[in-house]
Amino acid sequence: MFPPGTMPSLVVAACITVLLSGLSVVGTVQDAISGYYVTAAGRAAEIMLLSAGLLTGVVLVLRIGLEFGVALEVADELPRGVGQFGIALGAAAAAAAAFSLAGYARWRPLLAAGVAGAAGWGTYGLLTQVLGFGSVAATGAAAVVVGIATGLLRRGRGVAPLVVTLAGITPLLPGFTAYRGFFQLAVEGLAEGLVTVTVALGIGLALAAGVALGDFVARPRRASVTSFADTPPEADRQ
Repeated sequence: MFPPGTMPSLVVAACITVLLSGLSVVGTVQDAISGYYVTAAGRAAEIMLLSAGLLTGVVLVLRIGLEFGVALEVADELPRGVGQFGIALGAAAAAAAAFSLAGYARWRPLLAAGVAGAAGWGTYGLLTQVLGFGSVAATGAAAVVVGIATGLLRRGRGVAPLVVTLAGITPLLPGFTAYRGFFQLAVEGLAEGLVTVTVALGIGLALAAGVALGDFVARPRRASVTSFADTPPEADRQ
């Protein structure tokens, strides 16, 4: 039993967020961009299997619950405001740090993951709540911020960029959107559910592409190597 005032749908959405293949999607997009198409295809097949299992399990349980008269209604959007934004920002940092801790990270990666998670969600919150951006575009922009932070960490020592990437994108994973789509598939109908699930898929792809772009932007550039054809004749005679 949940404590009084708890929204069960938010609890289920948080559990779905943990099960989503965020890092696998990021790795798939990075492999596809880098030209490793066979690896990208293998990871894409893995993501499809994991997502199909998640979809089947949630929809099946929702249908069983409906048969027994138990329905988990989807919670409404949370109220917006300066105070709520600050609470959500702190929660995003705590979630990212906790996800890093689940990967047996030490204190330095914990701090870096918390900062990356707060920066990513802060960017998403500003774009959606202040500037009126859509969820897909705002997630992509926020993922670029996380990718830049990960790319900058490659230049330092003592912090694994992969840990920060996985933890930093955790607050941006479409767990609530995915649950809404699963609920619509089980209760409201196929058309509404497919639209919402497609939005969740678009958020996941924007998340992966944004992280890959940010990491590419922050990656240090190699110095160009001077070829023998560009060597002046005076240097050959010395």
